[in-house]
Amino acid sequence: MADEWIVVLEAAVTGSQSVGTGDVERLLVCLTDWYPSALHAEDRYAVQLAVAAATPDLALTTGLDLWRRAALQAGLPRCPVVRAEVKTLAELAAEHEADAASTVEDAAVDGEAMAAAYHATRRFLDVRSPAEVLAALLDFVHELGARVAPAADRCRDAIPVDVSLGHGPALVPVSAPETRARRRLEELLPVVVEDARAALVRALLHAEELPAGAL
Repeated sequence: MADEWIVVLEAAVTGSQSVGTGDVERLLVCLTDWYPSALHAEDRYAVQLAVAAATPDLALTTGLDLWRRAALQAGLPRCPVVRAEVKTLAELAAEHEADAASTVEDAAVDGEAMAAAYHATRRFLDVRSPAEVLAALLDFVHELGARVAPAADRCRDAIPVDVSLGHGPALVPVSAPETRARRRLEELLPVVVEDARAALVRALLHAEELPAGAL
C-alpha cells in the first residue's frame, strides 16, 4: 500500500552553470502532477514534490527520478543534489504550524510582502517599455515600506542595489536596519530585481522590433 510522502531536493549550481527563475518555472511545469513548489537562489535551487510510495526510501528514489527527468525536459544543466529529505504529511503540517506561530516581528517575510512581490512580478509580464519596468520595481519598494533615494546621496541606511537598473542615475532603497521593511527587502528584493532585469531585456527587445515612429 502506497503512502504519500513529501520529497525535498536541493541542487547546487556550480561552475559556469546558470539556473534562473524562468528555468525553475519550466521545471515546475514539467512536475505539475506532483504538486511541486520551489525556492531559488543564485547558486542553488530546491524543489518539493508529493510522491506516492510504500516506504521513504522508495519515495526518495522516485522523487530523484522525477526531478532528473523534468530537469532534462526543461533544459536545466545537470546539478548535484546537496540535500534530500523525505517527510510525512503530518511532519510538513507540524512545520507549517510552527512557522505560523512565529510573530510578525520575527518573520522575515509576511503575506503582505509576498503579495507585493507577486503583483510586481505580474506587472513585469506585461511591460512594453523600460519606464514601465522601473515604475513596477519602485512601486514594489514603496509597498514594502521603504523609500528610494539617489545613490549619490550616500544615505546611511541605503541598501546597495541599483533599482534604476542602469537607466538613469543610480537609485537605492533606503530603510533603517532591524525594521520590518528592511527584512522584507533583504529577503525579496534580489529575486524581484532579477525578474525586473529580465523584463527590462524583453522591453528593450520589444522596442527594437517596433517600426520607426511607433513609440
